[in-house]
Amino acid sequence: MNLPSHLADRLNLLEQLCEATPQGLWLVDEAGTTTAVNPAMCRMLGRDAQAMIGRNVFEMLQAEDALLLRQSLGQPADTQRDTDAVLERPDGSRCHCVRRVSALRDNAGDSAGWLMTWTDVTAQRHAENALQMYGLAADAAPDMISVVDETGRYRMVNDAWCRANRLARKDVIGRHVRQVAPDMVIPERRKELVECLLERNPLSVRHRMELADRGMADLEIDYYPFGDDLGQVRHVMMVCRDVSAREAVLRAAKEAEADKLALLNAFPGYIAAINQDLRYVYVNLATAARLGGTPEEIVGRSIDEVLEGDVLAYMKTNIADRFREPGKPHLTERPYGPRGDLPAVTLQVTQVASPVSAEGKQTFYAFGVDIGDHLRAKRDVELLLGRSGLQTSPQV
Repeated sequence: MNLPSHLADRLNLLEQLCEATPQGLWLVDEAGTTTAVNPAMCRMLGRDAQAMIGRNVFEMLQAEDALLLRQSLGQPADTQRDTDAVLERPDGSRCHCVRRVSALRDNAGDSAGWLMTWTDVTAQRHAENALQMYGLAADAAPDMISVVDETGRYRMVNDAWCRANRLARKDVIGRHVRQVAPDMVIPERRKELVECLLERNPLSVRHRMELADRGMADLEIDYYPFGDDLGQVRHVMMVCRDVSAREAVLRAAKEAEADKLALLNAFPGYIAAINQDLRYVYVNLATAARLGGTPEEIVGRSIDEVLEGDVLAYMKTNIADRFREPGKPHLTERPYGPRGDLPAVTLQVTQVASPVSAEGKQTFYAFGVDIGDHLRAKRDVELLLGRSGLQTSPQV
């Protein structure tokens, strides 16, 4: 039968629309037998049209979806709703869809079957699952994580952030940081946020701030910029880590180190430590002054750079001897001439080397005192006693 041209054109356009649309179109008669499918529907099911036409729709669906579809087909047209469904292809892969069923009527108003419209939302479901996993991972993290957009509004906060600020997530998302946590918007943090947005570079800073659940805390904050498809930075993620305990340990260690150095520097003599590479690893103030510098200037340098002549040769010999007998103390006496404003001294030095460590390292230690006054007093006593005709005791 020849159709009028305007009807033929309209039919042609409808056919093209069915062929081109990304939505799956599946027509079935009242018994559920497939009468027509478009290419998109074939792709979703992983089947060709010839294999589908004439087959019952329920045979090509999973049992649960088939049951839901039977119930849907029995409902009045005005109660139809979008339904989530999953199509399983012959190769085992799955297509997540949203399905809508529409009743068809012929010219007489009688039932002519149903049109099922299927929309592929697989990519969206995968993205939602990924976001859910990221959300679970973020909530499991002990660090406080938040995301702020370019307008300064919160787009995401994790559980740790909510606990630290004693705020519910629903009261934070979409609100400006000045409304949510005005005490946290210090000038330095505003500057850091703007810098991260404009420079598009990660940023790491330290701040001491007050948190609702714990009071003052030392925070280590990392800023990470996130851009859109055009490369424009639209969001900044902030990861706040409470390092108060670590900072307290470091402060205690520094204080202990300072106390130890003060004690060693108060020692009325000379202390030095030299490693297996013959480099100074410690000198106290007195030793550094005798060597012509400060502890900071001496530590790290080789004895070849600091000593010279017979003193250098003497030290190398003694260090080598001590390294061969670790743990065995050795007492020496040796005079040293004046240096700068420092007078000549005669040092009595206790030398000892540590055992070799598991890493193959060894350290030489020297503890010296100036016995020049003692020797001079002893000579004066001996001279006085000699003039008196008396003999000195061999015991000193």
